[in-house]
Amino acid sequence: MLAEDLNTAVAFAGYSISDTDPTLLKVHKLYVQHAEHGKGIGRLLLQYIENESLKAGISKLELNVNRQNKAFDFYKRQGFEIFKEEDIPYYNYWMNDFILRKQLI
Repeated sequence: MLAEDLNTAVAFAGYSISDTDPTLLKVHKLYVQHAEHGKGIGRLLLQYIENESLKAGISKLELNVNRQNKAFDFYKRQGFEIFKEEDIPYYNYWMNDFILRKQLI
């Protein structure tokens, strides 16, 4: 899903229903251009995802965020909580993530 301003993409969200839990929607990507931070675009994208999830009978959202990413505070303000921590090998690096969840119903 794209968010646009004057026909220019300013944000993107990618998500899908979990393969193992049909009540869980996984938000794979949520990117907002740096110049657009603080304008409520990320919040609007998440609200849209939540509303569509509820219509589909999905009761919880999940996403990964790096433990050092400033977006962690944004997700906390949106109602996400730490579900667990995960260290994921990625080529020669490690992605040190929080897995966050939000209960919708």
